[in-house]
Amino acid sequence: MTMNRQQRRAAEARAKSEDKAAARHMVEEDARRGGRLMREMVGKDHVEARVFDDPMPVYEDGGAGAQVNLVIGTRDDLSVSHAEASAHKWREVVQQYPKAFVYILLLGYDEDPREIHEIESAAHYVRVWAQLAGITDFEQTALGPIGPTGAAFLAACGVFGDEIKRQIKVPPATAKN
Repeated sequence: MTMNRQQRRAAEARAKSEDKAAARHMVEEDARRGGRLMREMVGKDHVEARVFDDPMPVYEDGGAGAQVNLVIGTRDDLSVSHAEASAHKWREVVQQYPKAFVYILLLGYDEDPREIHEIESAAHYVRVWAQLAGITDFEQTALGPIGPTGAAFLAACGVFGDEIKRQIKVPPATAKN
């Protein structure tokens, strides 16, 4: 389902509401922290870091046992065009790696004391991304590549409607969220 021009403008206006320089700094810090964690993991398990536009490797087993960390957005760019690009990447990943676990994340929010679902611009972006990615059913999503935790995250952001959102129990934030 595509968004009309008015919905697109409203989404992009919300995305521009934050100070872009501060938001970019937060994204860079989260990316650095994630990079350090990945480097620490190398040697313990096989870890292969790739950026968004890199070609995806071929795994004969459909990615069984693999984890893909997919950045679906960044605090400094919550635009519809970014959501479209990451929704396209989502579809590519789940098609090529049907047996992999996919961890979806937004960069730039690690130091924010609020949870993503409590930040309206971020929660709205997640809803737009999910719509563009074709994610519409809670139970199917919970059984899919992001599992129950990912489905609960999407539900807390309102992806599956208010009824399911009210049923989600979100644990309190921890120091490593």
